[in-house]
Amino acid sequence: ARVAKNVVLKLVSENQIPLHVAIQIANVNPDTKEELALLLEKSQKRYSAEEIEKLLGDIRAYRELP
Repeated sequence: ARVAKNVVLKLVSENQIPLHVAIQIANVNPDTKEELALLLEKSQKRYSAEEIEKLLGDIRAYRELP
């Protein structure tokens, strides 16, 4: 639960992803760009392939936070 909380907080604060989308991302825990792109379709903003790849790396880093 703590890892999911870290992911949600960072996605919302650092990446301005809507809370409901951030919660879905934390619950699904996407491992591929395609999985993440599907979840981000629910967001207002459109993401480029580069942004999605960077965000996936950020999510992996957020999972490692204490």
